[in-house]
Amino acid sequence: MAAPRIDDHLHDAVVEQFCFDAERGRLTLVLWEKPEPLWQTNEVVRKRLVLSGIRNGAAVAAVQQLVEAAWRRTPDRELGYRVDRFDFDPALPSRPLDLHLRLAIDHLPPLRIHCAKFTMQPVE
Repeated sequence: MAAPRIDDHLHDAVVEQFCFDAERGRLTLVLWEKPEPLWQTNEVVRKRLVLSGIRNGAAVAAVQQLVEAAWRRTPDRELGYRVDRFDFDPALPSRPLDLHLRLAIDHLPPLRIHCAKFTMQPVE
């Protein structure tokens, strides 16, 4: 059985929420992006990415602390951080329930996430 596909690499999606629940080993990101062409619409598409069964929680928690520190420094509701990349880590093989993912977000150290699964859903 093959690892699931990543159909959306989320490039340039804006991070609205980054929340790691260490006890449950779950990272939830809420993201938004404007569909192409940008100049013809004010529509915003919101998505929720959930990564669960995270085995390297310390690395994810460290990034969570950086995000929280940045939010404390800004009066804005949004940081404006954008996803650069969400994909499988080519250095490590992934299989069902044993996924090795990369998540790169502007202004944060790149994350390598070892987890059981991920889901991406629209937010209404």
